[in-house]
Formats: sequence, structure tokens, C-alpha cells
Amino acid sequence: MRWLLLEPEARTDVLMHWETHWAPAMMPHLKHSVELRPENPVLGRLAYDILNDPVTGPLYREHAAAPIPYFDGSELPIRHAVHGPGTLTTCLAEPVTAPGARINLSFFVPGDPVRPKLSPNDT
Repeated sequence: MRWLLLEPEARTDVLMHWETHWAPAMMPHLKHSVELRPENPVLGRLAYDILNDPVTGPLYREHAAAPIPYFDGSELPIRHAVHGPGTLTTCLAEPVTAPGARINLSFFVPGDPVRPKLSPNDT
């Protein structure tokens, strides 16, 4: 999450349409995680760094309060280091024995992303 939201390389080179697709999709999840685990210093520091970043701070304030989007099956635009532009399809799971933990499997499909979908119901 730190790399995805704070690294310039992620925001400009790898995660295509970062400001309009990736950041709004991830920030509500981060805020929710911080609220669920207020004693976690790593999450607290990440939220602090994001709020104080000149790029992510305003976006976090704008998007973090939004309802948590359900992104299982979403297609997000990405630029693969070897294969070039394409889409990353997400597959999310929550292990039964670890409530609150999440597993994210991502599948890359090469090719220019054509209007990436934010959710399976997006037309």
C-alpha cells in the first residue's frame, strides 16, 4: 500500500490513471484498516505519511471517507515492466481463520486498456 500510494514510480509509470482509478480505489480500504486497528503503528504511520504528502494528502481527504468499494473482479489499468500496458484483474479473498486479513490475487492481461472497469457492474 505504501508503494502504491506514495512512490512516484507507481503514481506516474506503473499504475495507469493512478489519480482517477487506483487512488480512489485504495484509499477507503486504508482508512478502514486504520480505523479497525488504531493501535497498529505501521498503519498509523502510513496514514500520517499519506496525509502529509502533497499529492496523496488532498486525494486521501477527498476519497478516504467514501464507502469501501468492492473490487473483486475489477480491471485496473497498469503498465507491466516487461509486457507493457494492460489490465490487472483482482481476485480478493478473506481467510476464514484470519478475519480482517485480505488476500489479493492479481492477474495481468496484456494490451491497451480500453476504459478500465472499476467494478464488475460498471458498464
